[in-house]
Amino acid sequence: MGAAFGTVLRSRRAARSERFLVQAAVNGQGFARLGIVVGTRIARRAVDRSRLKRLVREIFRHQQVELGAFDLVVRPRRAVSGDEIAIAREDLRLLLTSATKS
Repeated sequence: MGAAFGTVLRSRRAARSERFLVQAAVNGQGFARLGIVVGTRIARRAVDRSRLKRLVREIFRHQQVELGAFDLVVRPRRAVSGDEIAIAREDLRLLLTSATKS
């Protein structure tokens, strides 16, 4: 997946919001694959980084079939507090769809 990961990071196909950046590149696999990058600047504590990754994987799992043959990299742009989890879920769901439709 290393080469595919780099391909997605260089891709111009992207969707962004104040919470997330989603980059996408077409793959030849026939199904969607996910990469997640959460740096320590975004979430200092490992538990917070893990929580963000779980959130991203959950949304991806629910949409994977609809996304088609894309490699996706999701990068949170800021930490998501407990109060805004529902908003962040909807935000990410829309970004995943948008990145694969552009």
